[in-house]
Amino acid sequence: RSTYRSFVDWSATDEGEAKAFAEFWAYLQEIEAIATELHGPDSIQFMHYTAAEDRCMRAIAKKHEGVEGIPSIEEIEDFIARDDKVDLYHVLTEQLIWPTEDLSLKSLAKHAKFLWRDDDPSGANSIIWYQEAITHPDEEYRESQRARVLDYNADDCAAQAALLSWIARFGQVRNSARQLKGVESLDDRFTPRRRRPSAIRARS
Repeated sequence: RSTYRSFVDWSATDEGEAKAFAEFWAYLQEIEAIATELHGPDSIQFMHYTAAEDRCMRAIAKKHEGVEGIPSIEEIEDFIARDDKVDLYHVLTEQLIWPTEDLSLKSLAKHAKFLWRDDDPSGANSIIWYQEAITHPDEEYRESQRARVLDYNADDCAAQAALLSWIARFGQVRNSARQLKGVESLDDRFTPRRRRPSAIRARS
């Protein structure tokens, strides 16, 4: 099960960016406190896809250093270095070989049968949608693009949850014959077998 909570600003101002990030950071502390109270320490994991999130957190913390609610650079670095913060990109791409054109979240999640609601989902497109959501002269169109951005981001989060579930199913296969084999098995499959020497018949 996955739920989605957005931290968004449509003002396109530095103040709005700082406010959204401060709310996001406070939420991380809140859900960790709840997890600790309910299940004890070390009972939560923070997951993301690729190091882009790390770069963005560093950049925003540095840009708004000293603003109320904004974590310090040291706090960001401590969070990034935590063992319970997991970059799914490494988990998914360093242990499995995928039959996809690339290793993007879109390609891997689609291979696992997850579909975005948008007909043309991409990070590049979401930037265009955001610009239209804050600058387009038609208010109704701005609202539609805002909903499109939020749906796209929600689907990105849901795609990561779907991939986690997809991978977990490999460890729950009851029929051992269907379990994934190790890479070592490829040696036997692709190593040419030596031909047995055949008897030579003499011609009379």
